[in-house]
Amino acid sequence: MGSARLGILKKALALRYRDESGTVDLPIRTLIKTALAQSSYQQLELGRRRYELSNHLGNVLATVSDKSLGQDSSQTGQADYYLAQVSSASLYYPFGWEMPGRKFVSGEEYRFGFNGKEDDRDWGMQNIQDYGFRLYNPSIGKFLSVDPLSPD
Repeated sequence: MGSARLGILKKALALRYRDESGTVDLPIRTLIKTALAQSSYQQLELGRRRYELSNHLGNVLATVSDKSLGQDSSQTGQADYYLAQVSSASLYYPFGWEMPGRKFVSGEEYRFGFNGKEDDRDWGMQNIQDYGFRLYNPSIGKFLSVDPLSPD
C-alpha cells in the first residue's frame, strides 16, 4: 500500500457527546472545541470509513469498509470468520475507461479511480478525471487541454 491515500471518511460524521443532562449530538467541530478535560466520548460507528485496494499503477480496483461481516458457517450463533464489506469494485481498459458491466457499487459511489485521480461526475455520463491543471477523458484516452507547462 505504501504511504498513498489510505482511504476516505464519509461526510456527515456524527459524534456523540455525553454531558450531565444526557446524550447530545454535536457536529465534529463543536466537539473538537470542547475541552479535553470534560468527560466526552466518541461513538464508534462502523461502515463510515472506506479503504482503497489499488494495483501497482495506482488504479483503485476496490474499496472496503471498516465494517466486517461475520459468517456463521457452523450454525452456532457465533461468527466463525469475517469477510470484508466491499463498497465498490471496478475494472478499467488501458486508458482508464471503466469496463461496462465490470463495476459494482454498494451505496455511495467512490470518487477516486483510474491512476488514483478524482472523478468529476459533473460531466454526466462521461467520466472526466481531474489531474490538477487539466482534465482527462478516459473514454477517448486524451486530455481536454494542452499541458500548461509545454512550450508555446
